[in-house]
Amino acid sequence: LALLAILALPLGLLFISRPNIGLLVVVFLIPFEIFNTIPGMPDASLSAMKLISFAAFAGAGIHFLVFRKSDRLVSAPQNWLILLFLGAAGISYFFAINPANTLSKDLKLVRVLLLYLVTINVVRTRTDLRHVLWTMIVAGLLCALYGIFTYHFNPSVLGSDRRISGTMDHPNGFAAAMVALVPLVLSLLMSERHIGLRVLLALTAPVLVYGILLSGSRGGMVALVFALGLHIFRQRHRLVVLAVFLMLALLLLAVAPPEVKERFSLAPERYPTADFSIERRLTYQKLGLELLQEHPLTGIGLHGFPDAYARSQYRFLQSDDVKRVAHNMYLEIATGTGLLG
Repeated sequence: LALLAILALPLGLLFISRPNIGLLVVVFLIPFEIFNTIPGMPDASLSAMKLISFAAFAGAGIHFLVFRKSDRLVSAPQNWLILLFLGAAGISYFFAINPANTLSKDLKLVRVLLLYLVTINVVRTRTDLRHVLWTMIVAGLLCALYGIFTYHFNPSVLGSDRRISGTMDHPNGFAAAMVALVPLVLSLLMSERHIGLRVLLALTAPVLVYGILLSGSRGGMVALVFALGLHIFRQRHRLVVLAVFLMLALLLLAVAPPEVKERFSLAPERYPTADFSIERRLTYQKLGLELLQEHPLTGIGLHGFPDAYARSQYRFLQSDDVKRVAHNMYLEIATGTGLLG
């Protein structure tokens, strides 16, 4: 924070004059937000990296106010739908079963909306898009490498199930982020002309996939298989590409650690335990539909499902104090903000 105070003026001027640089900084910092959090703040709600992102957004806003004649704002049809959803999320605060939690999620939603607005107004050329994609890939690679490093060289920081989350706060979120990057890496690998960058991309893809495997995210693996299937379908020589992917998949599974194979039911459990994972996930769907019937218009507040589940008749299926999300984005939104959201 002291360093930010010293750099505030030059950073502010840089973000105002070059909002594209501010966007790249924000994109790069997103996977590392839980690092360098301020002690005492609930749920890591404030960090130096978040302050930098707000500075970048403010700089972009000032830039477009000053140069609004030459750099006109992009008017996209979905903007009104996004604002409508933000309104529904705000209204849900007044009907929330946990208003404080809903408010924190509403503020996070506003921040995501700011990122969206800055992105569609700053990324206007192929060069801009290329810079953003490469920034995402480099940040994702560092995130995955950190997770792989902790797994093999510092496993004490992991939980008993030894699932990695990289520099993020949850294995499932980490897997989702890495899955989104894999098709981008493969597409750039096919279009990149510089041999050095192609080598980097060729090494990045297996690192991301191995990170997803070590995360133990079953949903992440399903999404990865689906994404790779779509990627293969778009290729001219589908059978050749499919054969290469299958060989790489078999090699990856061969070197996968035993606990990862057990989690994906590819090997018998060495230490069988009572796992209510599947049964519990079925109750998420049941409770979600019940909540939607009880609160069809207003919902129970954005991200209210975890609190509702902790108070429901299914709460005995929880093996720890971690509050459970619905594992279904449609149910999360429907139960939280009602049918309007």
